[in-house]
Amino acid sequence: KMKSDFNDQSFWFQEGAAEWFSGSRRWLENDKWKYELGLLQKKRISGVRFLIGRGDIYALEDLVGYTYGDRNGGKVNQGLVYAQGWMLIYFLNYFDVDANGVVKVDRKDRPVVGRYRNVWEKMLGYVLAGKDGKPHTGEAAFLDAAGVSSVDELSEMADLFDRYQRWLSEKIKFNQYK
Repeated sequence: KMKSDFNDQSFWFQEGAAEWFSGSRRWLENDKWKYELGLLQKKRISGVRFLIGRGDIYALEDLVGYTYGDRNGGKVNQGLVYAQGWMLIYFLNYFDVDANGVVKVDRKDRPVVGRYRNVWEKMLGYVLAGKDGKPHTGEAAFLDAAGVSSVDELSEMADLFDRYQRWLSEKIKFNQYK
């Protein structure tokens, strides 16, 4: 409904969402299509793992600020933004820890509702419908969705996001995932 200028659109969000939905599973059941979204994408996590090893990943504070204008200007590694954009959406939807600090693992009988799922839902709403009758995207929309006024206030989320990327990367390395 509310589309901002292409160069101002959030690069991580657009491409992360494309990866999020492209990694879904689809099957036919009783003549109706069923879909399962939010599946782990080994290829994307492996890509992040490789770049972590090189010390070449984006901090959350930088990632949420990148726009298509930055991409077109050659300021960003496109493959990394795709991978980390997907990873950020996965993190927002599924990351949480128990009282002992152990990562909760999503299971069919006990799904995990991510600690930051509301940030994903608000960001999705802003990109699709804007805010106050105007387009709302990029860093400003993410900060608004997160309920903060500056990237400095994202430090806890940024630390958890970085640690979660590394944790998932190790799980992939040792084939400890479903």
